[in-house]
Amino acid sequence: MSGEFLKDLLDKMPFWFYHAAGAVVLIALCFFFWFSFSGLRGLKKVISAVNGREDRIKELQDKLDRMKEEKQQYFDKAEQATGALFNVRSFIDALNEIRTETNPQTKIQESMALIQQILNQLASNMKVTAGDEHRCGMWLLDDATNQLVLRVGSSGFPRSYIDHRMLNVNDSIAGRAFTKKLTVNCSDVTADTDWTPSPDRTTVHYRALICIPLEGYGILSIDGKYVMSEESELIGEVYASLIEAAVMEYEEGFTRDSFDHILEGKGVDLLEENG
Repeated sequence: MSGEFLKDLLDKMPFWFYHAAGAVVLIALCFFFWFSFSGLRGLKKVISAVNGREDRIKELQDKLDRMKEEKQQYFDKAEQATGALFNVRSFIDALNEIRTETNPQTKIQESMALIQQILNQLASNMKVTAGDEHRCGMWLLDDATNQLVLRVGSSGFPRSYIDHRMLNVNDSIAGRAFTKKLTVNCSDVTADTDWTPSPDRTTVHYRALICIPLEGYGILSIDGKYVMSEESELIGEVYASLIEAAVMEYEEGFTRDSFDHILEGKGVDLLEENG
């Protein structure tokens, strides 16, 4: 009944009514789509703002992480330097005691023992990060063969290397530091043209290397698993000075001992002549 009434009502409507109704519907649809679009645009802005804040938060978090890492590095380097300076003081005290030693044989023995202690302590002081390993050695020039020979080494060196491991002065990183009388800090020995792998090793355990010349008679080597900083290089140079001082005491003891033997020989000759 209601359906027939509505149909009769629409049949009685003038023609323009349908155009007006269509226009009203069209305007209503336009408003609907405009509000929908505005709402979506606003929602997009909100989402972009949220994403922007998340990106900003992530950026700030990354920056904080970098700052923490840098702070830790500074702390580690400061701790390394503090430990090294503390040990330097004790080695200077030991050197002063050796200088006052009158027995040549004792002076020789204590000088060599001190050099060994310095190398062991330097290997320990070089460690900055967890998992890092170092070894240190004193290489002296053999004039007859023009080779640098490992005379004293820290615990990282095999015993078989002492007095047997040699490096060519003209074809090695250590030789370059020796001939140029300059400290060499190599971050990756495998990339250096002067590097030659050890014949008894199939893998490279120590990739970083610092070589410091010793008064024209040898070099101090510091091997490391990872790249060593300029601070480590400076600490190595300080320890090299201590080794040079210990070598001087060793040479003085050796000279005194040789002189004493000469005097003893002359004394025997005089006794035989007088006898």
